[in-house]
Amino acid sequence: MGNVSPDHGDDYLYWGVGVNLPFKLTDKATFAVGVQYASNDLDGADGDHLWFTTGLTVGF
Repeated sequence: MGNVSPDHGDDYLYWGVGVNLPFKLTDKATFAVGVQYASNDLDGADGDHLWFTTGLTVGF
C-alpha cells in the first residue's frame, strides 16, 4: 500500500495483494503459480489490474 503526493496534481492511493503457491517437483526443483491484484484511485487511469505468474526454481 502506498500514497503519492506530487508537487503538482492530486495525491492518490495505490495497493496490491498477491499469492504464490509452490509445488515441489524434486529435491532440487520447485514450480510455482500465482495470482496478483493491484488497484489505485487515480482519476483518469485504469484502476484495476489482475495478472497471473509462474516460476521454476532449480538448484544445482
